[in-house]
Amino acid sequence: MNWAGLPATTDCEERAVSDPLHILRVSEVFGDLPEDELRAIAGMASVRRYDAGQPFIVEDEPGTSLVVIGAGEVEIVRGLNTPDERIIDENGPGALLGEMSYFVNDGLRTASVRGRTPVELVELPYQAFTTLLGARPRLAVEIVRMIAARLLQTDRITIDLLRQRNRQLAETLDALRAAQSELIAMETLEHELRLARRIQQQLLPAGAPDLPGWSLRAHWEPAAQVSGDFYDFIPSSNGGYAIVLGDVSGKGMPAALVMATTRAIIRAAAAEHSAPEEILSSVNQLLAPDMTPGTFVTCLIAHAEPDSGQLRIANAGQCLPYLRTPDATIPLKATGMPLGLLANSTYEPIETQVAHGEDVVIASDGLIEARLASGEFLGVDGVANILSRVPLTDSPIPPLLDAVAAGMRQDRDDLTIVQLSRL
Repeated sequence: MNWAGLPATTDCEERAVSDPLHILRVSEVFGDLPEDELRAIAGMASVRRYDAGQPFIVEDEPGTSLVVIGAGEVEIVRGLNTPDERIIDENGPGALLGEMSYFVNDGLRTASVRGRTPVELVELPYQAFTTLLGARPRLAVEIVRMIAARLLQTDRITIDLLRQRNRQLAETLDALRAAQSELIAMETLEHELRLARRIQQQLLPAGAPDLPGWSLRAHWEPAAQVSGDFYDFIPSSNGGYAIVLGDVSGKGMPAALVMATTRAIIRAAAAEHSAPEEILSSVNQLLAPDMTPGTFVTCLIAHAEPDSGQLRIANAGQCLPYLRTPDATIPLKATGMPLGLLANSTYEPIETQVAHGEDVVIASDGLIEARLASGEFLGVDGVANILSRVPLTDSPIPPLLDAVAAGMRQDRDDLTIVQLSRL
């Protein structure tokens, strides 16, 4: 099948044929952008056409660009040209594709895409997309929502396909083969969860930064395959760092998706503001209008000055941090409403001086809510007692983890601990 007015395309041939601006206007992600921004994006993009059946995104190949479908229908395929090939979704005009490999560090395509009919599309290089996200960080929220919807759709299709196969096998196969089919379904789900966990781990810092006058440590432990907890180390313009610890209400995939959104918004806000209270206020104003009822994010941001030992803290509903000195373990009473509940919430900062040899310990509620072998919660007092017993020359993180590990595993929550030590 050929496009009217154009020569026939040959195998793997592609040609830019029209202005990308029209296609961007009908895009599910870019369509609401102002006209001048659409024109700027169009200037970085190119329009291409493909024949029916011709793949233009191939699974496991490195991704270099996003595409927006302008005309025609496409199929999302796993296992292209193999005996296990299966169509997991179909899309048409306005759909954004190729975004998943942008957010995964290895950058590989997670599925193939081919035309079910002849296709016209806009291609936007990743480098141009990165520039766009820097100018409009709220787009990250919309794209994470779209990814969440696609994951749910993929799960539904996978489950429906497995149920259909199970019904067919039940007519011809014995109980052993039916059990094997169930095992395959479980392995498929485990694979998807492992992939989600890998993506989430890649959003966390690869290591502690080099902050003059300070030593930073962190421990992140999800209760399941994926987590609502997160932490981050964000450099500031004066050479200091914003130390972030957050906790999304709930568990599992919904909490993990909100976690990824919140982290992206915090990083965007930190590029505009250095004060922790201003970062939290900016993030809260973006999250609150779109947060699902009953969902919220607790978050603490501590800004550490290089060399001086000055620490400025703002808190949005997170557990109180502790300052450990030679004489006492002191809770630092910075408080505020969790993010996403009230759009007009403000956050009052506190400042403290951390002397040489002292440290500050920040933890999510998975620590104080950990159950001991007796069935009781570790609690605020239990955490403070452990911190008081550990010498300042030692990190308190291993003893805290030992206390949690010795307790009951049932109903255990995600757990994150960050330690800031003054050298």
